[in-house]
Parts: sequence; C-alpha cells; structure tokens
Amino acid sequence: MFLTTFVQNLVKYLQLATTHPSKENHLYQDIVRTEQLSREGTIWYAVNHGDSINLDRFIDKFDEECLKQRDHMGATPLHILCLRNFPDVAMDIIKRFPNRGLDVYCPDESLGLGRFTGENCLHIAIVQHNMVLTKFLVDTCGADLFGQEAVGKFFLPAEGGNRTVYYGGFPLSFAVACNKSDMVKYLVEQGADMTLKDTVNGNTAMHISILYDLPEMYALLEELWKQKKLLRRLRRATQQRKAIEHDARRSDRE
Repeated sequence: MFLTTFVQNLVKYLQLATTHPSKENHLYQDIVRTEQLSREGTIWYAVNHGDSINLDRFIDKFDEECLKQRDHMGATPLHILCLRNFPDVAMDIIKRFPNRGLDVYCPDESLGLGRFTGENCLHIAIVQHNMVLTKFLVDTCGADLFGQEAVGKFFLPAEGGNRTVYYGGFPLSFAVACNKSDMVKYLVEQGADMTLKDTVNGNTAMHISILYDLPEMYALLEELWKQKKLLRRLRRATQQRKAIEHDARRSDRE
C-alpha cells in the first residue's frame, strides 16, 4: 500500500513540478511565463533539455545572474535540471556556483503560486532516490541544506486525511517518508537534526515514520538517536578527561 501511494505521489510531484516556463529576453525577466517553455534560445529551454553547451553560453555571457532567475512556480534553472533528471549538468553548475545549490523554490510569495515554496535541490534528489546527487549537494553546499523546509501548498496535508504529499518539510523527513534508509543514515551522519519539527504539524522525522507506518524506519531512527547520545557522552567524557589532565600538568609545573 505504501509503495502504491508513494509511486502515485511521485508521478504527481514530477508532473506538477516540471511544468515550467520561459520568456523572450528572459535574462531581464525575474519571472518567466508558462506559455513560452518550448522556445529555443532561452536558458529554460536549455535546462529542460539538459543542454550543457548552451547553458554554458548563457553563463559565459551573463555569469551567475542567469542562474538566479525564477519561473512562474518559483524554480531556478538549477531546480529544473534536478527535476528533469540531469544531475551531471546540475553538479557541474554547483561546482562553479555552490551558493546556487542553496536556492529554494519561491522564497517570496510575490514570485508565484507558492506551490513548492522552500523546496531545495536536496529535497528533489531524495525524492528521486539519487544518492550520488544527495552526497554531492551535502559535500558541496553544507549542512544549511538540512534546515531548509518545504512549506509550499503542494507539501501540506490535504483535507480528508490524504497524506500523499506531506513529507514533513525537512530533507531528513523526506528521506524517511521515501523509506530510504541509506539516505537517512547518511543525512544523520552528516549532521541532520532528528529533533527538527515542521511548521505545519510539529512533526519530527520519527513522527513521519509513524505517520507512514514504517516500523523499520522508526527502529533505524531510534538506533541512530541512541548512537548520537552515546557519541555526545563520549565527547563530554573526553573533554572532561582533557580538562583534568590539563589541570594536573599545570599543578605539576607550579
């Protein structure tokens, strides 16, 4: 049942999230429009087709500014590359402009509908089960990605108890909802906070595992939590030992 629900949600997610626009003279438009998506010669056409050669031409001519544009859904060109499953092109861009990897969908409601507000490239990589892109993003862009919350209308619990689009907001919760234990382990190891509560319902990653009836995921999170607590105790003990040794050496000198 979970697999059926997840597959249906993933199809719906990709269909909605990749309905993206373009515009003539788009380099001077902050928001591009839906009806001109198919026009060649725009950066939106290039990213929708994974055309790295033409994308590089835009970057050579307009530098990083062309990567800051938004389509009518609030996405940047980099978001589209990830959504359209062109990770190699996306990673090449992020290598050159790491801050663009921290861009989120529609940071201002005035930019559009706010359907995917707060979503970042890491959310997308997790939903697509792309571990290579996930690791690359974390290694290149850092832990700030973990605290970016998807709060757009698409990610809110629907009326009538329909939870198919509610993943808990944060990347770790997304990985839990997608039942990807390898991603969950990796994110926690890299510093993702298991205690973060989403702004919609106040749920943590562990709550999401219960909500989606994933007992094995719950057990994994419980084990990771215990390991974190043990590590904290070991660190405190090490710090205390070092302090005692330091005081002892200073006493000997005196």
